[in-house]
Amino acid sequence: MQTPQIVYAARSDKGRARRNNEDNLYCCGTFLTDDIRNLPFRTEGRAAVPAVFAVFDGIGGEHLGEYASLTAVLTLKEHAANIAGAGPERNDEAVRVFVAETNRRIRDESEKSSVSMGTTMVLAVVDKSGIRAYSIGDSRIYVLDRDGFRQVNTDQTLAMRKVAEGLITEAEARRSRDWSMLTACIGIPVDNGAYSEVQIDPPVPLTGKTRLLLCSDGLSDMVPDDRIEQILRSEQSVDKAVKVLMSEALNNGGRDNITIIAADI
Repeated sequence: MQTPQIVYAARSDKGRARRNNEDNLYCCGTFLTDDIRNLPFRTEGRAAVPAVFAVFDGIGGEHLGEYASLTAVLTLKEHAANIAGAGPERNDEAVRVFVAETNRRIRDESEKSSVSMGTTMVLAVVDKSGIRAYSIGDSRIYVLDRDGFRQVNTDQTLAMRKVAEGLITEAEARRSRDWSMLTACIGIPVDNGAYSEVQIDPPVPLTGKTRLLLCSDGLSDMVPDDRIEQILRSEQSVDKAVKVLMSEALNNGGRDNITIIAADI
C-alpha cells in the first residue's frame, strides 16, 4: 500500500463578536500560544503519516475557556507521539489516556480557582489504515472522499439528543435554544460528577484522495453544511478552501471564535 501524503492548512480567528479567542488547535505540533491567540492565525505545510490534528473550543468565559483549551493542547503535545505511534489497535486507549489527563489538569485548576471551565474536542489520527476520529462536545469532523461528503462525528448537545430520540427534526434542532447546550465536554463534570468519556467515531478508510476538515462550531454555526461541502469541492488547494471558509464565517456574522483545519490525504 502506498504511504499516504498529507497537505494541510489551518486558520483561527476570534470572530466579530468576541473579545478574545478561546479556541485552540493542534496541527502537527503547531498550536496557538498566548501571545498570538487573539491575532488572525494561519499555517500550512506537509506531513508524513502518522499525523495528529485537533481542534479545541474552550468553555467558561474570558480567560477560563482559553486556559482550558490551552491546557488541552499542551497535554496533547505531550501525548501526540504516543497517540500517533500506538497503531490502529491501540489508538483508542492512547486517546483515552490523553483525555483523562486533560480532564484531571482542568479539574484541578477549576477546584483551585473555584470556577468552572472546560473545552470541546475533535481529534483525528491519520495513518496508513485511514482516519480515526474522536470527539467530545459540538466541534466537528467532516470528510470528503469518493463516497461523498459527511460529518463523521455526532454533536453532543441537548438538541441533537432530542433528534436521536425522535422528538424533533434536525432542522428544528438548529432553531432550538438547546442547539448549543452541551451534553459532554472535557473538564466540566456532568450532573453525577463524572467526566465525559471520549466519543470514538467510526474510522474512515482511505480509498483514494480524501479531504479532512476539523472545525469549532464558530464555522459550522455560521456556514451550513451544503455550503461547506461546495467550498471543499470547488477549491483545489486546502489553503484556499480554509481561507474561503473563514471569510464566509466572518461575513455571515462571526458570532463566535472560528478555528479550521483542512488536510488533503
